[in-house]
Parts: sequence; structure tokens; C-alpha cells
Amino acid sequence: EVEDLSERSTTLKKPLFTESYAKILGRQGRFDKAIEVYQHLIVKNPEKIAYFAQKIEELQKKIL
Repeated sequence: EVEDLSERSTTLKKPLFTESYAKILGRQGRFDKAIEVYQHLIVKNPEKIAYFAQKIEELQKKIL
């Protein structure tokens, strides 16, 4: 029997919280999810809080 290795290599085991991922979500119109990613990035990188807060604010304006 042959084991299907493709599922293991294409499935995320943990959440993906990167700035690139947040930007992709924003471009896809998934603003709530992008905001969630930026919020995690603030916790992970407190030195960039102003930058990420600005990105969150921009996304929130698009939701309204």
C-alpha cells in the first residue's frame, strides 16, 4: 500500500501568522482574518505595534 504524503506536506499544523499572510488575506477581502493575524503579530513583535495598529485601522475602514 502506498502512503499519500501530499496531505502531510500541504496541511498546516499551526496557525500561520506572518505579515505576508495578513497582506494576502487583505487583498482577498478577508479583512477580519487579516486583522486577527496583525493582532497576533503585535503580541509577537511589540516593537512594531504602531505599524501593525495602522494596518489594522486601514482594514477596519474597509469593513465599514
